[in-house]
Order: sequence, then structure tokens, then C-alpha cells
Amino acid sequence: MQEHSIINIGKRAKLEDFLLLTTMPNGGKLYIVCDGVGGMPNGEIASKIAAISFAKHLTTLNTECITEIEIEAAIKIAENNFDDYYREHNQKEMATTLAMISLNASNATLAHVGDSRAYHIRDGKILFCTDDHKYVNELVASGFLKPEDAKTHPKRNIISRAIRGSQYPTFADVTIIEDIQIGDYFMLCTDGLLESIDDEFIESRFLKHADLNIIVAEIDKLCRQSSNDNFSGIFIKTD
Repeated sequence: MQEHSIINIGKRAKLEDFLLLTTMPNGGKLYIVCDGVGGMPNGEIASKIAAISFAKHLTTLNTECITEIEIEAAIKIAENNFDDYYREHNQKEMATTLAMISLNASNATLAHVGDSRAYHIRDGKILFCTDDHKYVNELVASGFLKPEDAKTHPKRNIISRAIRGSQYPTFADVTIIEDIQIGDYFMLCTDGLLESIDDEFIESRFLKHADLNIIVAEIDKLCRQSSNDNFSGIFIKTD
């Protein structure tokens, strides 16, 4: 497994993204990306608590496949840890997105809450991408907004799901992928990274024989030039 990550403050005043990469008991890998929600206090704390809560729970599981039930349990643990922080610091509210991949040789579990994304890419084709939990996406799905209008809608950046605490319980969308081949790519990223690259870029760069380090260096350069938000990503190539 080849892996590479980037995390950068971008043009923001503080870094509210958090990355976590660790090994599972079965020898597989766990990758997590969180993005503290802007406009709310302590986004950098929210993203860290959520990522560490997930990792602590999931790395106790000696299983070949992380199930939706275990993802639900991890969210509840994270929400309870938010509650503990609120009580200890006399604070009411904070929030974060989360995207994760649990990956081994035979399968991958992808899960997300909010607009941080997880991708599965094979030789220049996006096989799977998570669907952002955003207000405009819900309008499109319900037929109240045209897809082409979502990009310019005044509420296009408002997310409809986040990890916030037990007072605001949420859930993740979970996908299990069993078709994994040598040379496949997986990518986790926050929305700040997607300010600078799109699906066309991804499909033109993530080719079977491409050098992962070169791809990531190009993404990092583009984000430093164009992204206004914090930008973070984890990039994996199977071998």
C-alpha cells in the first residue's frame, strides 16, 4: 500500500482540518479526514475529537470488514465525547464533518458525514464517490433545484449533516467495496481541496501507472494557489 497525505491552513486564520492514519488489528489501514465546521467555535477541537473517537473504537475491532453497525457505534462515541467536552468547558456547540476508509486486501469500508469526501478510482475512472450532505443536494434530489444551479446557490456551502453531540444525533452513509484491484486509488479529502480540483482532473491524473507522489505534489501546488479554505487529503494506491 502506498499512501501520502497533505494538510494545510490555506488562506484561513486557523487550521480546523484533522487527519488520522493508523493500522487495524488485522493489518489493514484506517484513514480519517475531518473538517471542523466554520462559523462555529472550536472547529479544530471538534475535528480532532471526532477522528480520535472513531479510531479508538474501530481499532479495537479484529474483523475483516467494518460494518455499518460499528460506524453507528463510533458516531455515538464521538457524540458522547463532544458532550463531555461541553460539560468540562461550559460550551454549548461545535461541529465537524468526517470521511473515513477502512482498507485491507479484500475490501474497503467508506463512510462519511457532511461534505468531506471519499473516492475509489481505477485507471482514470471514478468508480465511487460519496454524495455530499448539503442543503442544495437535498433541494436537487427533491426536484426543487436544478443541478446546474446548485453551484451558484447562496446556500451551496451549508451542510445538512455533521457530528455535533448527542443533542443533535446524526448518521453516516456507509459503502462497502469488495472489488479491489492492484493499482486502485482511494482518496479522502476536505472540501477545501475540492476548490482546486474536479472530477476531470482526478480522472486525468489517477491512472494505473501514475506516480502517487507526483499527483499529490501537483494537487498541493494547485491548492496553495487557489484554495481559500484549509485543504487536506489522504491518497492511497493499492499494490
